[in-house]
Amino acid sequence: MNAMLQILLSTSLIAFAPIFGRLGSTIIHPAVFSFYDILVAFIAFTIMIITTKPKMVKGCSRILITSSLIFGVGVLMYYTALSVTSSVNVSFLGQIQLVFIILLGFLILKEKPSHQKVIGAVIVLIGGSLIIYQENINLSSGWIYAIIAFTLYSIVNIVFKILRNKGLDSKIILFFLNGLAAALLLAFIIMSGIPLIVNYGLLFAVINGLLVDVAGWLLFVNALKRVELSKAFMLFSLTSLFTLIYSLIIFRTEVTLLQLLGGVLLIGGNIFANKRQEKFKEARDIAVS
Repeated sequence: MNAMLQILLSTSLIAFAPIFGRLGSTIIHPAVFSFYDILVAFIAFTIMIITTKPKMVKGCSRILITSSLIFGVGVLMYYTALSVTSSVNVSFLGQIQLVFIILLGFLILKEKPSHQKVIGAVIVLIGGSLIIYQENINLSSGWIYAIIAFTLYSIVNIVFKILRNKGLDSKIILFFLNGLAAALLLAFIIMSGIPLIVNYGLLFAVINGLLVDVAGWLLFVNALKRVELSKAFMLFSLTSLFTLIYSLIIFRTEVTLLQLLGGVLLIGGNIFANKRQEKFKEARDIAVS
């Protein structure tokens, strides 16, 4: 499958996270929801590892362990944010990942962003802002949790790209990531005295684990070996558009003209960033000659 098509498909699946996360983390404690969610993914990747037997690449263990712990803290912060603020607020803050990824990609991965990519990113950020413009955006503790979560997620995604470039199998990456994160979350739950209750909120955790953490992220990480991380995250920005569509279908939310315009800008920004730069280069070469 084409790498960009894989990214787009993964984005459509990962966009369910704010929906199921909001539903589940308001029924059971965010830490418990996070643990069940990650545990489901860990079990799934354990089965995949046993059946496919992918090979480990030397020199990756330390970075895998470190990124897994970072991911565990990020997951806890993410679902805590969803428990105290709306999925719209969290989705809005998720747009800042694009800025972090472009910056970190340049500093760490040496992915120099073109003028078209920067302009496209600005268009995408404007589009994402328009989608949530008329919603109730509150500066609360939820914002702090969400900003911490997306900052940590950005670091983890940089690690994804590094490990994929080293040739490490996606299933091994996600196996370690979810396994150590689940252990970290369980330790936090036990030390905090939070009861591991089981109710219908668990259903949302299972669905989210399979749909988002397994299917969605496996597709995304698989594609990273064949595409620049900043380019991948341009498409990833469409999650807010997909989440809006899902909210319209599931919660019957009303869509405004500004939100439709925001969706158009999200799509347009991606087209400009990923296609226009080639045409711009051709036009520039013609002009120079």
